[in-house]
Amino acid sequence: MHCVNCEKKIRKVVSSVEGVQACITDIDSQKVTVTGNFNLDKVLKTLKKKAGKKAEILMIKEKYDSSEEEEEEEEEEE
Repeated sequence: MHCVNCEKKIRKVVSSVEGVQACITDIDSQKVTVTGNFNLDKVLKTLKKKAGKKAEILMIKEKYDSSEEEEEEEEEEE
């Protein structure tokens, strides 16, 4: 990502992938944060194919499931 146009293109391409809920770009740090329930390989391949950009995964955070916490609280009460 070297310019505002690249940033916009990356955001548009990544956001077009099924399951992507949000795509936040940071041109200064050269990072893109993607959230949602999506296929990671599809995001990378789509980015390469449609935007001509290579990407690497820095970190994956698993989805937080509040229902698990509620179940644990219910078990503790019993």
